[in-house]
Amino acid sequence: MKFANLNLGRKGVFFSNKHGEKLTGKTALQKIGFRFYSYWLDFKLLLLAYATWIPFHTIRHFFFKAGGIKIGKKSTIHTGAHFYEPKNIIIGEGTIVGSRSFLDGRAMLTIGSHTDIASEVMIYNSEHDIHSEDMHSIEEPVHVGDYVFVGPRVII
Repeated sequence: MKFANLNLGRKGVFFSNKHGEKLTGKTALQKIGFRFYSYWLDFKLLLLAYATWIPFHTIRHFFFKAGGIKIGKKSTIHTGAHFYEPKNIIIGEGTIVGSRSFLDGRAMLTIGSHTDIASEVMIYNSEHDIHSEDMHSIEEPVHVGDYVFVGPRVII
């Protein structure tokens, strides 16, 4: 009898991957743990997505900080901003992040102090390696310095 990747039979109970190959207990637990972490991250990102539409900066900042974003004093994140892996995002003092911007925190993302990130800017720090057969991801930290202006709809 088989339930998704859990197999029950005469040989006992074991997990298999998507190709039907038997997994060790350690590998199965790692995959299960990663799956639950993904669910938790999706839930947290959903809450942050709703929090970005709260019309009060101080309340929004409370939710952003609770989500793991490190925000400096007198910084402003406008409505509609989206985040991925907020725990790796650091925003300096007096910085403005425009509306509907996207900040990717899969690797470290640091935005300096007194910096202006305009509306609809997308900052990514992960991409696929187009030269590999499995197209695995490459993650590199991104640092936007102090006193920088990034214009509208720029992709970094």
